[in-house]
Amino acid sequence: MSELVTNAVKHGAENGQDVLRVTIEVFGESLRVEIEQPGRTPDLSPVEPRLDGQDFGGLGLYIVDELADDWGAEPGPPGHVWFEFLTL
Repeated sequence: MSELVTNAVKHGAENGQDVLRVTIEVFGESLRVEIEQPGRTPDLSPVEPRLDGQDFGGLGLYIVDELADDWGAEPGPPGHVWFEFLTL
């Protein structure tokens, strides 16, 4: 969740005073977390992380893609990024 909130703050806020909304819901055997940002959500796809020490980054969506059972984004505005885990 912190990776998506960080991305929303870094890339989705329209100004320093924007409010993000985090929603956590449990549906039967799944947990869904959704982050809403005021601006549009850009096209998202995980990239290979940059680990060369000088340009470190790109871990957020890579981590989400590797760990979540499902995730996605709706461009908005407002933009939404979400992920789900099965809670079996």
